[in-house]
Amino acid sequence: MIVSIGTEVYVTLAKGPLTTSESSGLPLPGHLIIINIAHTPTTTESETAEFSDYSSRLTKFFSEKGCDTVMWEIRHSEGIHAHRQVVAVPKGKDLEDDFVKGFAERNMSLEKREPGESEEYCCVTLPSGSYIATLPQRFDLQLPRRILAKVLGLEERAEWRSCIQAPEKEAADGMTFRNAFEKAEVLPSE
Repeated sequence: MIVSIGTEVYVTLAKGPLTTSESSGLPLPGHLIIINIAHTPTTTESETAEFSDYSSRLTKFFSEKGCDTVMWEIRHSEGIHAHRQVVAVPKGKDLEDDFVKGFAERNMSLEKREPGESEEYCCVTLPSGSYIATLPQRFDLQLPRRILAKVLGLEERAEWRSCIQAPEKEAADGMTFRNAFEKAEVLPSE
């Protein structure tokens, strides 16, 4: 369900969300995906800027609701389309060690650095900063979600296909989020 449309990207609720209003304690869904409208595997400079703008706006939105955000994206030239997942998490949760360990268990190094220009990578953005892991030949596209599910005690929701919501619930959640996000975008924060 699309909840916001920009010039070159849009924001949608995650199908099979990791967190729900029930699990997050928020009165609205807390798992979204930012996607480029062109559905290309990499983003243009202007799409990248709009991804960053939406990321900042969603981080601010969730912060005002008492949450931090965790984001991840995978840059792969043969991917289906560029996207960034955004999940609201309880404020103050120390996540860095869990993510570094989770990647290390897959023989990958998650480092606080900028990606190389043509590097294919997974970027995880935590409250403590952004971390990059170079993609190996084979990569579990759900690794960041699996790690976060474990940290949040939501292992039963680690696989998105196992928690797809009924269309009516997804539509209701989408409307709830869209209304709250639009209201927050219009009203100045106090």
